[in-house]
Amino acid sequence: MIHHLNVFVGVRDAVALNIGSDYWQFEQLESAYDAAISLEAATTTSRRPQANAIKLFISFDYTAFPCDVSRTIDMVNYFRDHPAQFKYDGKPMISSYSGTCLGVDGWKRVRNETGGYLMPFTYEDYQELREGRSWGIFDSWYCWGCAWPQGNYSKNVSSSPRPSNF
Repeated sequence: MIHHLNVFVGVRDAVALNIGSDYWQFEQLESAYDAAISLEAATTTSRRPQANAIKLFISFDYTAFPCDVSRTIDMVNYFRDHPAQFKYDGKPMISSYSGTCLGVDGWKRVRNETGGYLMPFTYEDYQELREGRSWGIFDSWYCWGCAWPQGNYSKNVSSSPRPSNF
């Protein structure tokens, strides 16, 4: 888990864009990506190139987004080469809320057809995706809500237990 936290050392800002299936959401994704570029252009100077660059990545909310591998691939590939796309090691970041509905074969297709870095959040107990208590087909695991305490008390990284199923 520490290795995966170190992945993001040096990243200034990246924003997850949660997407469902409402008709207006694709247009809003385009607007967000374009706004990130406009913000970067407005704040970049010769002394501080890309000082305030904001990168974005899509987080597919499979409780609202259709569980459709082809549609997922198309969406990732549409934004993959956008200058505001967050990438790790040259790979577009792909996140989700839920996502076990894609199954092992679906996630493999997503990776193969996008070249993406898979970092979903799957709250369901779906051991096939985790293949023997390891990351399995995923590059990492995104923890929605881990930064917020689950009650009226302070929270920090040392207070977060490691998930027992990894």
